[in-house]
Amino acid sequence: MIIRNEKILIVDDAKFMRLMIKRALQKLGFYNMYEAGSILEAMPLYQQIRPDLVTMDITMPGDSGIDGLTMIKKINPDAKVIMISAVSTRENIVKAFSLGAVYFVSKPFEEEKFNAVLEKALPGPVVKAAPEAQVLFLTSSDESIKLNCRNGDIIGRCDKCKSDEERSRNNLKCNIDNKSKNFISCKHITADAEQAKFLFEDGIFYMTPLSNSVVTRLNGAALNVSQKYPLKSGDMVSFGTVYLKVTV
Repeated sequence: MIIRNEKILIVDDAKFMRLMIKRALQKLGFYNMYEAGSILEAMPLYQQIRPDLVTMDITMPGDSGIDGLTMIKKINPDAKVIMISAVSTRENIVKAFSLGAVYFVSKPFEEEKFNAVLEKALPGPVVKAAPEAQVLFLTSSDESIKLNCRNGDIIGRCDKCKSDEERSRNNLKCNIDNKSKNFISCKHITADAEQAKFLFEDGIFYMTPLSNSVVTRLNGAALNVSQKYPLKSGDMVSFGTVYLKVTV
């Protein structure tokens, strides 16, 4: 789901209606939402947060939504206000638009139509939800070796890990190697030269050999030290006699 950054103020004296509007907004990725049950509550909140959009009921105790719309427009002539009311008389609709409301939605509203109005009222840029950490999987054909690599990880077997059978057997991250805290020890990879670093840049995983050893290969081809080689699902990485299939 995409996450919208815009702030929305929901003004309605009915709590269940505010909840209904919030749920509809959340489905569209809006999470910066504020509530008020009256114009008296809404105006200080509006001044404080300066929302990108206001949904405003018309019939409320005290000042009406029409009064609230008038007050908001005096503060910010460019304010976007959607009027939402069960009293959708021609008089109310004409009055709301004449005062600068961007849309008028009748209660009870259909969520699909409400969504269409929101998308028109706030067509601005969206920000994608923060992605989970990108992971590259290396798996042997018999699945006896399963390695998860992230950006900056180095695969191989350092001297200190060689003496730690438990660590090697479980393919754990090596935190005892002073050279790198991103070392993934694999008991099947025995030579120090059989090491490679994995990088994730601009949406692509790369593998970089850390020595000139001819035993580290990509799809059967020998690799040059320190050069970056792009990886894709289905590629075969080999460390000597260890063959691992790439899944991105």
